[in-house]
Amino acid sequence: MPKYLVRFTSKEYYPNFEDLSKYKIKLGTFHHYRKIEDGVRQDKEEGQRGLDLVIKKPCKKLLDGIERDEIIFGPYDESLLNENGEFKAETHILVHEHLYEFNSWMFCCSIIEDLSLIPKLEEYFECDSHYFISDLDGFVKATQNALADSLKKNRFDKDGKPFILHGTEPNVWIDGFKNYVKYGIRDGYQNETVNTLTEFMNSQKSRAINMDIWFHKPKRFEFESEFRIVLYATAGREENKVFNINDDSRLVECDLTDCISIEPKTFEK
Repeated sequence: MPKYLVRFTSKEYYPNFEDLSKYKIKLGTFHHYRKIEDGVRQDKEEGQRGLDLVIKKPCKKLLDGIERDEIIFGPYDESLLNENGEFKAETHILVHEHLYEFNSWMFCCSIIEDLSLIPKLEEYFECDSHYFISDLDGFVKATQNALADSLKKNRFDKDGKPFILHGTEPNVWIDGFKNYVKYGIRDGYQNETVNTLTEFMNSQKSRAINMDIWFHKPKRFEFESEFRIVLYATAGREENKVFNINDDSRLVECDLTDCISIEPKTFEK
């Protein structure tokens, strides 16, 4: 069956199809949808899931955490370790707000096979118009470039804090990841055994867990049939470092010529 990517929007943000070279689209963030005052769209655990890490050895990041909150981690001393420097008893860290409330930009649309669902989805989203994304790769590239340009022009928020929390890294890239959203029960914890907390946070495994969580939502959102584009800050395509952001949402000006359509057009993922 052919599939269609449909973006639902208000008339205020409906594209001018006579000139798509400077169309402004809104990029939300995980934080934005956690706190948005909208009963339809709000997901207080957007991009998150409880994470149960079994830590084999102590490290600075873990010890800093112990100093912050001894109730969770318990007291620490050398007698807790064996001759290999590993904890004698299993040491668990329950990360309720997965990887310290990781935040990134996102763009959401719906993927459907039955065009007769469009009026129902417009009503659901309280929108009065829609358009089709026909060139998905072109759309992602245009959005990615527009976000990068926006951040080059304005790196800091109104309080002087950087939008991308990249520490001393000299270079920051904007990368993208797109996929269907999976719906189901999102309770309990995802379990991982790691050598040290620092090693895990810097690993490819940490990044993979993030990406898996980015595309899960509770069952109650299933009618949305969401297809999601996540744009995140990274040290480079071959790097494992993914940086947190402090942005809430932003408008970016994109050239979407030949990427979107008034008329129904299928797409290739």
